Amino acid sequence: MKKILPVGHPLVMTYKNYGIPLAIMANAPESRIWIINRFLQLYTRSEINNDYHWLQFYLIHDSLTDNYSHNPWLKIQKFDLSWLTDDQSAAAFIRARIDDGCYIELNGDQYYLSHTFAYEKRHRFSNLLIHGYDHEEQVYHVLDFTFTTTRQFQSMTIPYSNLVLHIEGMPTKPLKIIQLCEDAAAELNVSLIHQLLGDYLHSRSTPARLEMLPKSNDKAVYGLGVYAKFEEYLHALIAHTSYASILPFQLLYEHKRCVKELVHYLHQTNRFQNRAAGDNMTKDAESLLNTTLAFRNAKLKFLRRQDKAIFNEMLNMIPQMKERDKQLCEAILSELRQET
Repeated sequence: MKKILPVGHPLVMTYKNYGIPLAIMANAPESRIWIINRFLQLYTRSEINNDYHWLQFYLIHDSLTDNYSHNPWLKIQKFDLSWLTDDQSAAAFIRARIDDGCYIELNGDQYYLSHTFAYEKRHRFSNLLIHGYDHEEQVYHVLDFTFTTTRQFQSMTIPYSNLVLHIEGMPTKPLKIIQLCEDAAAELNVSLIHQLLGDYLHSRSTPARLEMLPKSNDKAVYGLGVYAKFEEYLHALIAHTSYASILPFQLLYEHKRCVKELVHYLHQTNRFQNRAAGDNMTKDAESLLNTTLAFRNAKLKFLRRQDKAIFNEMLNMIPQMKERDKQLCEAILSELRQET
């Protein structure tokens, strides 16, 4: 009794709310068009001192596996663990869903998971993806961050007994049964690209475009405006008034990776009016991606050396990085053929 469902390398993986669904969708290559059409706007979900997840992609909802995000590639059902009588029946239920070709996203108690920082220290629930099992070995194949070793988002095995879904008899959040719709189709939405990149370029609030969309907090910053929040964050780190997290730096890098993917696709499919301009944008997108990688790696260097001079170097990178980002967005919007 063994079955392992495939997971791919997600385009975005800073947060598991992105990485889990995108790892499943990576098995359907056409879904990449749907992804690069949407991961184009950034915003600050919260203040930098309140939550180290303060920088996010604006996707209407923060998760691609909720009941509110229209995602043609994933069919999602929720199942309340309180409907089951014990952990053993939960294990049988999970194996049956894997046998049906479904993935399971759930919240496990990290106190029992040796690859997490909470292991044997505190009870903390966090989501992970089960994509297989080996009943003979009594292990699940799960997708999660290897927090205590390589810190990569990758597949690993955990014993059945280590997946604890209850604390003092109280179940965690409902688990999600996720099925990939491989026959889904998507076309490039040029109008959406203009809207999202235009909002990004001019630091406009995307939800302000339509009153029916859920509103973000009153102090939320959008698009190129987030560079000022990076300056604020680095000054806060220098002053020891904020938590030092790699997450916003990684997310900025992944945004540039999405833009690079978009530019490459547009150029390859002759969506730009000028071929030479497309060549230049491809180079500029690659160069900007490398710069944001260096920006992120500087933060990693600080975590190793604890030298605050590194933060001053990073502050000096921001103005030019923002200007190059602005010029690239302007070029894309200028050369992208409008469809009627």
